[in-house]
Amino acid sequence: VYLLYIILITHSEDIIRNKRNGIIFSIPSILTFGYLISNLFTGMIYYYDNGVYYRGDYIFIFYGLSFIYVIMGFIWIIYNRKMFDFSDRFSLFAVYGFSIAALIIQYFFPDVLIEMLATSLAMLFLSSTIERSQLVVDPKTGLKNKVIFRRICMSSFRRKKEVGVVLFYIKNYSVIYEKYRYDVAIRNTKILSSYLSKAFLNEIKYDLYYLDGGIYAFETKKEDAVKLAEMLDKLITNTYDKKVDFNIDSVICSTIIPTDFQDYSEFYHFVYNFTDTINTTKRVISTADIKKENKNQLINLDEVLDRAIQNKDIMVEFQPIYNLSEKRYTVIEALARINDPEFGLLYAESFIPYAEKKDKIYDIDMIIIDKVYDFYSSNDLDKMGISHIAINLSFQTLCNKNFLEDLALLELKYNVSKKKIYFEIKERERTTFKQYAFETIQRMMDEGYLFSLDNYGIGCM
Repeated sequence: VYLLYIILITHSEDIIRNKRNGIIFSIPSILTFGYLISNLFTGMIYYYDNGVYYRGDYIFIFYGLSFIYVIMGFIWIIYNRKMFDFSDRFSLFAVYGFSIAALIIQYFFPDVLIEMLATSLAMLFLSSTIERSQLVVDPKTGLKNKVIFRRICMSSFRRKKEVGVVLFYIKNYSVIYEKYRYDVAIRNTKILSSYLSKAFLNEIKYDLYYLDGGIYAFETKKEDAVKLAEMLDKLITNTYDKKVDFNIDSVICSTIIPTDFQDYSEFYHFVYNFTDTINTTKRVISTADIKKENKNQLINLDEVLDRAIQNKDIMVEFQPIYNLSEKRYTVIEALARINDPEFGLLYAESFIPYAEKKDKIYDIDMIIIDKVYDFYSSNDLDKMGISHIAINLSFQTLCNKNFLEDLALLELKYNVSKKKIYFEIKERERTTFKQYAFETIQRMMDEGYLFSLDNYGIGCM
């Protein structure tokens, strides 16, 4: 029974589903039960004489058959050791330790019921480590968490068993916790999670996991992954969004493991970073799509950003904005591009989120402002009919203690009229206006700059 438990928690039950392996696995059990039944008539394993317990001549065969499973279990724990933390491995081995110790004690003291205590201690170890609810269930969603998901994926890579995985990433997930009180946000998250866990069960068999940070993972058959991704997108856009006052902005990615990746480490990195390098407006994609259509998946963005920052090699293009009342273009918005010598043209959505995550956005923002101000000083905006230039500004830049001083130097260098500039705070960011950032904005507004919050789109800030 314990060996079956080990097989189940390593998600390798298909091993004993194989006919040959199933027979090999069953032989010791069949022989053991055969001996136990025959013992009713022969007493060759154990017997009682005048109420006294005695071991028969064949007791060690009985122990030997059990020991076969002990060896199998040891081998399987060692083989799958990377799936478990040290405490988990210790608990798994401890069950055998307690059982063998109880066996030795009972051999010398047959009347001591030590096996009951040994089993209880072993189960206590397991329940406090591997099966502890805090480790296997996510408290925000009530779903199985990333620990269990990791075990399944590592087992798939180790045994080369193909599994379909659909990653559902809510890009504006953090906004829930700004728009609502914490307890309301948690309740909304649990409602969504419960909804997702049952939505497709009538059509596709799957398990749902929550991996933190607004990332859900659906595990299903490889042939059902693409279908499940498409069904999920339709469910969110056509059904769920109409039931709540919070619109989900999501990316859904279907993949096959281990086929689409070299090893588990590559897959793990992909799960938590695939949205950083997606250069597409599609809501539903696959790993094959990313590798085929988006060469950024193969780009070392750290290297690209460092090179662009060092050489100030960030292009600024201007998008005209049409004024309906005046029936003409009155505003231009600065858009960033990187024309990398190795990888070609990269759009902002390909590198800005990654730059924010890697704390490189300040340098990029200052290069963009420099180039916008240079454009301003080199052109007569009034003759062009342009009243303002809009510049996207990261909230991280506003929080930088050097920002106002660096901005002032650029103002002097290019003789900028501040009333011609307005800064737009990016809508995708989780924004809590810290006192310092608020004071920075207020000072800039007092000096003549304009600010806007983009409240329609990705983050609905």
